[in-house]
Amino acid sequence: MPRSTSSPPTPSRHRRVRAAAATLGVGLALALVASPAYAHDELRSSNPADGATVSTPPAQVVLTFEEAPVSLGAQVVVTGPDGTVSSGTPRLEGDDVIQDVQPSAPAGRYTIEWRVTSDDGHPVSGTLAFTAQAGAAGSSPSAQAATPAATPAPAEAPRREPLIPSWGWIAAGIIAIIAAIRLNRRSAALNKQQED
Repeated sequence: MPRSTSSPPTPSRHRRVRAAAATLGVGLALALVASPAYAHDELRSSNPADGATVSTPPAQVVLTFEEAPVSLGAQVVVTGPDGTVSSGTPRLEGDDVIQDVQPSAPAGRYTIEWRVTSDDGHPVSGTLAFTAQAGAAGSSPSAQAATPAATPAPAEAPRREPLIPSWGWIAAGIIAIIAAIRLNRRSAALNKQQED
């Protein structure tokens, strides 16, 4: 009968297994704590703010992000009642992405569709809306009427779900703790058997 080449577990082997389980647990805990640091850039505010009513269409739309987005691939499209009113390409100034608007934009509802690349390389996008009570100067005779401007409220950042939900990290941590406890109990039982 062939002899087994494996040796019985030794205390040093058990220590290595426990150390590996502890390292895994610490790694999961650090990943849980550090995961918000790797989140994509968020839209902090916009001018005009999402849902705001302004007296006339603005000369430009300003989107402010938590961190400066990458200049590659920045897109902002401002659409009004008569179609697209974006003028030129968006420009980046620090944390701001600025899109000029045609000077003859009419009164009505506007949407701002934006897409930028986060500093981590992932695209982030969203849609905002605002309403202009009167057209820009030169767009129509009604643009000359004086209408008081409403104070725009800060835009709320669009909510995105994380890649791995927090409950997933919690479940992984619990599984790692249970595995470490079971390994520790087995190790203690084997040590006791060896002593007997």
